[in-house]
This record gives sequence, C-alpha cells and structure tokens, in this order.
Amino acid sequence: MKALSVTARRALLALALFAGLAALLISLGSTSRATALLAELINRLDPRLLLEHRDGNLLHGRFDRIAWRDGELQIVLLDVAWELDPLCLRRRTVCFDTLRIGAVEIHTASAAADDGPFALAPLALPLAIELQQGTLGSLGIWRGDQQLLQLGDIELQGALEGSVLSAGRLAASHDGIHAVIEGRIDLRDQLPIDARARLSRELPTNA
Repeated sequence: MKALSVTARRALLALALFAGLAALLISLGSTSRATALLAELINRLDPRLLLEHRDGNLLHGRFDRIAWRDGELQIVLLDVAWELDPLCLRRRTVCFDTLRIGAVEIHTASAAADDGPFALAPLALPLAIELQQGTLGSLGIWRGDQQLLQLGDIELQGALEGSVLSAGRLAASHDGIHAVIEGRIDLRDQLPIDARARLSRELPTNA
C-alpha cells in the first residue's frame, strides 16, 4: 500500500482533531454545572458573545439569553432551549432535534446613519446545521429606534449548509397574515430567492 499523501494525512489529522474537540466539548458540557462554567469561559474569551445559562447541558440546553454584538449589529436570542443529536458531529453537522426560542431581536445602525434598504451582512457557517423542529415566538428587526419588521409564531424545518438555507417549511405570521415558505435561500445574496410561498389571511369575525 502506498503511503498516504501529505494532503490526505492533513485531512485525516483535521478530522481527528475535530472529533477530539467535539468529544471534549460534549464532555465539558455533560452536566449543568460544567455547561455553566463553559459558558462563562466563552464569555471571557470573546466579549462580543454573551451566554446566560439557565440549566441543562450542551445536549439538552436552556439559556435565558444568547447575544452577539459586532460593531453596530446586535443579535439577541431570549429563552432558548434545544436538544442535540451528538452523533451528527461525526459528519461536521450540528443536528437539532428540537430548537425553541422565545424571541429574536436584531438591532442595526440608526436610521440617520444609513437610509438605504435593510440588509444583513453575508453569512456562511463553518458547520452545517440540521433542524428537525424549530419554533420562534417572535422576530423583531430594528434600525436604531425604528422597528422595520415584526413576525410571530414562526416554525422552521430545514438545513443550513455554508450559506444555503434549505427550508422544508418556514411558517410565520404578521398582522393576521400567515405565510408558509418552502425552498432554498442563499444567505450570501439578498435576491433572488428560490422559494414557493402560500399566504392566507384571517377574516374578521362579526360581533
């Protein structure tokens, strides 16, 4: 058998290191106390990230607040709970059996700083994400003090790999209008979106 090439050896070493790191993180977060200490350590390592642990471990976690601030962009997740499948880490994928978020708030620069259309920075994740069942109570987007969008009762099933979101089902409500979207969305681009949507509206009831 020929010796492995340098590229192959490096690939195997990278896979081994990733598997070891994943096992270490799961081991460190195997208990509620260890997960709280790990969250505190992460907070100290990167001040842009805030993790407020409530209870549970990494596989069955509950956090009061997860926040990220980078310049004038702030993303806040409130009342977060999840259940993870650890076997997915072997294929460099984070698999959520369930993911429940009470609210997501996105704050950007003030309206005076930028009068152009709203746009988030391009997104490409280093790990793939699969979501079997996800619910989000509300999603709010602000530019300064101006609220640009408010959605509620959001449900999501799908996968995110790199920058491509494959939505098996994305449902949301706004002012009595219900929308269900299926398709693929590349988060590096604002448009176009390859998706199918169904809209329905609640009819007012007579008193």
